[in-house]
Parts: sequence; structure tokens; C-alpha cells
Amino acid sequence: MNISASLLKDFDDVKNGTLCGLLFEGKYITKTVEWKPTAAQDLGNWFEYLATGQKPRNGETPIPGLYAKKDPTPWIEAEILPPDRGYELPKILEDSFGDLKSGYQLMYKQAKKLRQALKYYKIEQIKTGVVWECEIDGIKTKAILDIRAIKDGRPCTIDIKSTAMLDNRAARWELTGWDIERAGGREKLMKQAKVYQTIEYELNGRETTPFFYFVYSSNDMKAAIFEVKVGPETIEATRNEIRFASEMINLHNSVGWNEKPTYIDCLECPLREKCPHKITVPQIHEIHL
Repeated sequence: MNISASLLKDFDDVKNGTLCGLLFEGKYITKTVEWKPTAAQDLGNWFEYLATGQKPRNGETPIPGLYAKKDPTPWIEAEILPPDRGYELPKILEDSFGDLKSGYQLMYKQAKKLRQALKYYKIEQIKTGVVWECEIDGIKTKAILDIRAIKDGRPCTIDIKSTAMLDNRAARWELTGWDIERAGGREKLMKQAKVYQTIEYELNGRETTPFFYFVYSSNDMKAAIFEVKVGPETIEATRNEIRFASEMINLHNSVGWNEKPTYIDCLECPLREKCPHKITVPQIHEIHL
């Protein structure tokens, strides 16, 4: 098992009682849970592919949502060059733009905007999908980078996000919302930067390079770029978090994971068919006034 930013975020949810321990176990320990991407994740994967030229981890070309009877061939066969080989998308895609469903049309425009931002800041994409692995106090830790690049003569890491919660009312109050003023204080959003910088610190002889979030809205043409500067104290705190998570996961593996079923969560749970703890009738929630 590798400790990753995604694992730590989900383990936080287990500790907080918002994620079923059996689901966590199936995803990270036994790896018996197959996760089907949501519609939002499919859209995000396609957006990242257009923006960087990097296919998803399954190696397949993402196919966008198209209006009925529209030909997907141009979107499958077009060569999406990484920005370091050309900042423009193939013209054949412009000719097929009207075939895209509205959400995909928006993210096509956002992918072009992201490429323009890389050009404006003179960021040279070196490689995508870079894997960093190390051991922190004997604990295997892993990060997969969206983009490794050069900015101002220095290497840097860029993580790309697409979200429906960027600088809007939902973003102000949701803990996973990218509110410009509040994002830095939101643990779920910053977890990835902390873990990536901690791994780089371990690999690079106590040195780190700049880390950026490039965040693009899936609702409108809003976008934001954050440079996250992780200090030595935060790196040490992240190392402690990794150690603690590893110890607690090993403990749960020994004594068992606690179920946390709810009617709504169980409806879409991939363990639903065989789980003896599933709830099939809505619970009664008391409200005291």
C-alpha cells in the first residue's frame, strides 16, 4: 500500500465518520472496489487531456459528450500535442466544436485558456504523469504529477483542477470550494500540495520546487492560479500525518474496519450487492425544535 494525498483525504473522512471504513478498505487495502468515474470526472479527464495532451491512466483517448448522431472520429483521431510542442489545439477540433454538448464546449474553451496561461507565463511543459515515490520512515509514499514544467528557469509542479465551485456562493461555504480568499485554509484542497512537497523534500535532499494549482470552472469561464508555498514546519506536520495514518490503517487492518452505512450512501456503493450492513430503507432522522 502506498500513502497518497487521495488516501489521506479519504482517511480523514473515515476518521470524521463521513466515509464508510469498509469502502475505504475495498478501495485502498484489498483493492476489490471498482470505481466508475462520474460524469464530472469524465469531463475533467477530457479537459486535462485537451490541456496537456496526457491521456488518462488507462491509456484510452477520452471521448467527449456529443449531440446525438455526431461523429466522434475527429475527437478520437486528432493528435493533441503537449503545450511544449504547440499551444494551439488542432484545427479539425474547431470545425467539430458545434458537435459538443454544452458542458464540453465550455471545457474546450477552458482548455484553450489553460494553454494560453502556460504561454503567457512562459511555462514549458516537460512531462506529464510523472510518478514520485519514496519512503518516509519506512512508509511507502506516492504522488502522480499532472505536469512537471519549467518556469522562470526553475522546475515546478502544476496540478490541474476542474470544479463547479470556483469563486461562487458554493465555493465560499463548501470545504472543497475554491474560494479565492479561503482556499489556503481548506485542508482538503491543500492536502495534495502538502504531500507532493513533502515527497519532493524527501527525494530532493530537503529542497522543493514551486507548486501551482491551475483551477478552471466547469460552470463558466472563471479560472484561478494558486502558488502554494509549503514551509518546513508544514512538511514535518505532513510527515507526522503520514506516520499516524499508516499506524492507524495497520491497526484497522488487524482489528477490522467499521462500517458507516447510510441509505443515501448505500444506494451508489459498489459494495452494495454483497454488503451485510447495507441500509435499504431510509433512516428516521430526529429534528428537535
